[in-house]
Amino acid sequence: MSAATLSKSSLQKETLRLKTFQKYLPSLQLKRQQLMAERMKAEQVLKQTETELAALESALPGRFPMLPGMLHHVEGMVSKVGMDTRIENIVGVRLPVLQEVSFETKPYSLLSTPFWLDAFLEGLRALAGLTVRVSILRERYRCISEALNKTAQRVNLFEKVLIPQAKRDIQRIRIFLSDMER
Repeated sequence: MSAATLSKSSLQKETLRLKTFQKYLPSLQLKRQQLMAERMKAEQVLKQTETELAALESALPGRFPMLPGMLHHVEGMVSKVGMDTRIENIVGVRLPVLQEVSFETKPYSLLSTPFWLDAFLEGLRALAGLTVRVSILRERYRCISEALNKTAQRVNLFEKVLIPQAKRDIQRIRIFLSDMER
């Protein structure tokens, strides 16, 4: 309040400003706490899904050692058809949620293909599904982290700048008004 007048009306305005700041600060702090909890939950889910993905990536080649010689049979057999996502609103933050991923398998002759192809294609679909899920979870974590940073900045602005400045301004106006009354 560097350029404000030292009067009763400015004292009233500053008092109202201070009350407004103090009214909204608890809701911002609650939002920050909820976002922190949501980020921790998202981080745990992301780590778990990444672990599943890494386990499947390492297990798939071991289950099918004959695959390198048969790559011409599997190329282009599975393709992603669609992905169903929705937006979830958590404390004012829009977060992506993956519902399902659908894949299409090209028809193939059961007699002319190796017996292990069905199991391999199923593993391939699971691998692709986990890869898509991990990318959505990373985006979700990024959105939560950005919202948490903004909320933390706002909380700090209120706690460390706006409220103390309003209190100093009110005190300065009160001192000036009391001196004028004397």
